[in-house]
Formats: sequence, C-alpha cells, structure tokens
Amino acid sequence: MNYFLYAMIYILVFLMGVTVFSYLNLVIERLPKKEKLTIRHSHCKQCDHEQTWKDVIPIFSRIRYQNRCRYCGSVLPKRPLIIELVGGAFAVFSVAMYGIHLSALLFFLVICDLMVITMIDADTQEIPPQLNVILLLLGIPAIWVLPGPTIIERVIGLFAISVPMFILMLFNGFGGGGVEVVFCGGDVKMMFAAGFLLGWKGVVAAFFVGIIVGGAYAIYLLASKKKGRKEHFAFGPFLAFGVLVALTQNLGDTMISMYIDYVKSMMTATY
Repeated sequence: MNYFLYAMIYILVFLMGVTVFSYLNLVIERLPKKEKLTIRHSHCKQCDHEQTWKDVIPIFSRIRYQNRCRYCGSVLPKRPLIIELVGGAFAVFSVAMYGIHLSALLFFLVICDLMVITMIDADTQEIPPQLNVILLLLGIPAIWVLPGPTIIERVIGLFAISVPMFILMLFNGFGGGGVEVVFCGGDVKMMFAAGFLLGWKGVVAAFFVGIIVGGAYAIYLLASKKKGRKEHFAFGPFLAFGVLVALTQNLGDTMISMYIDYVKSMMTATY
C-alpha cells in the first residue's frame, strides 16, 4: 500500500512539473518579445489559429492529435514537449531530494528560473534582467529553507565571481589557442544573484563547472568548424548548469576542502 501511495504521489508531482514547464514554454517564447505572459491567445505558428484549452493540455494534447495542429495538420515542434518532460523529471527529482517540503518547492523554483534563463539565452544570447532578479529573490527564503552558507558567505558570494567576471568582460573575455570565452552583462548579473543563493564557495564551484563544460563545448564548436575563432555563443546555459550542479551536490565546500588539503600536502612535501 505504501508503494502504491508513493507511486501516486510521484505521478502527481510529475504531472505538476509538466504543467509548470508547459507554462514556461510560453514564457520562453514571449518574454524576449515583451509579449503578455497570459495563457490566452496561444496560436499555431503555421495557420495562426487561436488554440483552445483542449489544444494545450501538456503531453495529452500531443498524444491525442499525434503531435499536429488539429486545425491545419502541421507538425508541432518537439522542443516544447521535451521541456515539459524535463519539467516533470525535475519536479520528481526535487521531491526525491527534499521530500514533501518547502525545500523541494524552492529548489524546483530555482530550476524553473534556470531553465528559462538557459533557453532564452540559447535563443537570443541575452538574459532578461527579470530572471536574474527572480534568482536573487529566491536566495532570500533559501536562507531558512535550504541548508548551506551563512549570511556573510552569501553576501561575499554576491561579488566573489561577478566582480572578476565584470573585469574580464571589460577586457572582452579571455581565452587562448583559438578558443575565446566572452561574458555579457546578463552572465555577470546571473552570477551576482547566484552568489547570494549559493554563497561564495558554491558560486565559485558553479563558475568552475560552467567554465569546464562551456569551454569543452567551445572547443567542440571550433573543432567541428561550426563556429569561427571570433564568433560568440551563449554562455548563460553553462553557468546555469553550474549553478544547478553546485546547488545539488554542495560542491563549494567539497572543492574548497580539496584545495586546502592540496595546499597543505604541497607545503608538507616542501618542508
């Protein structure tokens, strides 16, 4: 009986996550265009027919109409469906980590914000300032809801990475060997906000993960000749991934401890 109850809870959580991310699809599409973020007046991009509630039920409408517009028959893009499924998976992941608790809700809200940042930056190479403000505000309840850094560590985190990134931005990025990484103002503001959420140790870890993954992607683009040496790509998605990893794995303390142990071992070997 307990297994059945748990299964029902997780199915419900999954469907809730799918529903939330279905709305985030609308936000991802309309926020860069500064359109209204209301559910009404969704329309098919091919025939421009206004969709009713029957057409926008997450997942089920796709299955019922075989992933096609029921008015013109055109094939619908797959990305919104993938995002919805990812949302359901993240909702289940949040509850699996924290249980039915406010921590799970806050963690999921952070993921929502990071997802919108990731998709909009990937599409437009810009991060709307509202999303960074939301990330910063989510750091306030995190003080009590999510265990982790102290207030002082969070305040230091505001500047630990954002200030060096701003300086690098003034010098048009950094890089070598044909691979160049360039930050924009949205990236700097995101790491400023993430610094309060994660604390200085966590935001350093997030930045490190973002640089490693983003740098690897830059090398891939260069090697495959999909990007030229002076062409830029959106770096926000990789920083957002770093924030998620740091928040999930508590990498900050682990990395700092490893570094301190390494320094101690080097000093011991020297003397």
